[in-house]
Amino acid sequence: MNRGAWLLGAAGLVLASPARAQGTVSLRLRATATHVGVGQPFRVQLDALTSGGGAAPASPRLSVPAGVSARGPSVSSQTQVTIVNGRLEQRQGISATWVLTASRTGTYRIGPAQVRVNGRLEPSDTITVRVDASSGSAPSTPPSPFGFDPFDPFSGMPGMPSLPGFGNPLDNDPDDSDPLANLPPFPDDLRLARAPDDTAFLRAVVTPESAVVGQEVRLRIYAYGHPAPFREANSSEASRTDFLAYSIVDNSYGEQQYRVPIDGDVWYAMKVREVALFPMHAGKLTIGSMTMAFDGRGYAWRGRGQQLTRTSPPIELVVREPPTRGRPAGYRVGDVGSYELGASVEPRSVSAGDSVSVVVKLSGTGNLPYEVKIPAEHGITWLAPTITDDVGPHGRAVGGWRKFSYLVRLDKPGHVALGDVTLPYFDPSKNAYVVARAALGTVEVATRAGAPPPELESRDDPLASLVAPRDALGASARAPLGLADHRWFWLALLAGPLAVLTASGSVRLGRSVGERLRARRSSHETLATRALADAEHATDAAAAASAVERAVFISIEAALDLKARAIVRPELRAALEARGLAPELAGEVESLLDACDAARFTGADVALPGALVPRARELLRALLRATAKSARGDA
Repeated sequence: MNRGAWLLGAAGLVLASPARAQGTVSLRLRATATHVGVGQPFRVQLDALTSGGGAAPASPRLSVPAGVSARGPSVSSQTQVTIVNGRLEQRQGISATWVLTASRTGTYRIGPAQVRVNGRLEPSDTITVRVDASSGSAPSTPPSPFGFDPFDPFSGMPGMPSLPGFGNPLDNDPDDSDPLANLPPFPDDLRLARAPDDTAFLRAVVTPESAVVGQEVRLRIYAYGHPAPFREANSSEASRTDFLAYSIVDNSYGEQQYRVPIDGDVWYAMKVREVALFPMHAGKLTIGSMTMAFDGRGYAWRGRGQQLTRTSPPIELVVREPPTRGRPAGYRVGDVGSYELGASVEPRSVSAGDSVSVVVKLSGTGNLPYEVKIPAEHGITWLAPTITDDVGPHGRAVGGWRKFSYLVRLDKPGHVALGDVTLPYFDPSKNAYVVARAALGTVEVATRAGAPPPELESRDDPLASLVAPRDALGASARAPLGLADHRWFWLALLAGPLAVLTASGSVRLGRSVGERLRARRSSHETLATRALADAEHATDAAAAASAVERAVFISIEAALDLKARAIVRPELRAALEARGLAPELAGEVESLLDACDAARFTGADVALPGALVPRARELLRALLRATAKSARGDA
């Protein structure tokens, strides 16, 4: 080899080294469901692997459209080792998972996701997810890369048996003589004493069975099948419109299936759903039913795509408000859990009119509130916070942290105490209220350069002269009273309108009284005339006498305002004269009434209408004339 060829070979090695070190990157973006309902969380996972000794991917990001919110990612490392044609190939990278929720219906394009490798961004493909108003359905069974189930190649064909010796490993009983002997361990929450169905069923459990508003409850749904192992297919989710939900187990794929003894038989059981629910109001709240099809050998087949389907029973949960006794001020119904508050303030020294940054971190378990109670102090202005959070399922409970970043303006110079940030909440584990608290400390606020001294500021204040500082204790000084401060001023001002109103009211009252008297007199005259008409048309002496007597009494009441019928006869004449009636008229009244009595009880001829009615009519005129003359004399 000559020298030129050696140089070219060396240069080729130098140029190839970065490419070999850089390696290749493979990205795969996938979703747990491509058809979901509004508000139903689903997961999107990005697998990013490098080969050829390249740097591991980092800083995963996911682009989501408007109307879709994302939480995460949760990142884990991956390593794959494969042997192809006797050559060992190692790939390393990360798996990043986001939890997405759509707030309205539509078809959304999720992605691309990006990772940073060797200082550059590598994008993935996009995926499409359809969102409708229903609660969505579980994804269908993932297809086998071979196009069939390697343990049961005829499982997708109705009526075809499994190949001998190639059944599902779960079918291998350790002891054929006793199927319940030596069963592997299984979770205690799958244990059941009696099966409600002979072939398959769904069982829904919620814990606790009663809760307060905002308290986390867990909904777990288990599937049981008797003939053989099964797969989930064509599922619809349980409705939960009165709850805020966080999905723990989205579907059964990846969940372990156990053999469980129930009533002397071996059943196959697994958990298919687990959801953390937070009730949003009090009352009897209903959690709807879940429907699931059982797919597998030995289950009823009713035509292609119509596997055996079962539905879980709905659950009614009793939700109440936390107790009112001992409830702290500022508590908001729904703030339930176990929380801690921490805070930081930067900087601790500013000039008047400047702002400091206050970051409050709320952490704990439960549905973390979106508000905390900030202190209210004079000269301190709090702007609306910027909120960041990481809240979701963590281990056995929902929780995490939420940060509130405030800008706080300080206008008053001096040693300013910011106070405490608080959050009253109800802790169901203690059945008591707790107030989480974070002290903010103090800030030194200096007078801004060029600002006027405090005494000049008070001199420019138009209200500063209203209240002057006092040098010694004593009675308060009284300012001279103005004209409007005297009581007599207001009395004189109101006297004129009151006098006009009083005079006008008196005139109207007099007119009203006169009109009422005239109306009553006219009414009595009408009644007396009608009584005389009844007397003229009477057919017997008693009826005529009674009508005349009634006319006389009505005339007396109209003329003298005297109830003559209530006065005994011997005293009537004196009473009439006491009311101002002339003695001769009083005597005529007495004589006419005696004649009416005689006619009514003796039947004398004087009772005839022709004798009594003219006397009564003449007496009525005399009484009315006497009354009118008396009224004119009074006037």
